[in-house]
Amino acid sequence: MTKEYAKLNIVKRNLSALKPHPQNPRLHPDEQKRHLAQSIKQFSYAKGSICIQKDTDYILAGHAIREQLIEKGFKEADVVELDFDKEVALAFLTADNRMLTLPN
Repeated sequence: MTKEYAKLNIVKRNLSALKPHPQNPRLHPDEQKRHLAQSIKQFSYAKGSICIQKDTDYILAGHAIREQLIEKGFKEADVVELDFDKEVALAFLTADNRMLTLPN
């Protein structure tokens, strides 16, 4: 079966309504936050990589990006809304954080 179109469900959301996932294992050091803030200053929100769980508003990816957007004065952003149940959401959160630690 050929998949011709990879669709994302993009929705505009209030950043303060999005909740950090309580099981998010990743903490961002200050240096990484500074680099992220500089990237947002230079490129705005071009990467667009906040993913949330539809039913809970938990952030599954992009915790630090949300934090930096709020610090820069943004109130809303486009986010990827994922219709995942609790188990799949946790697996996605874990996999997303794990990928960041894998060697190239």
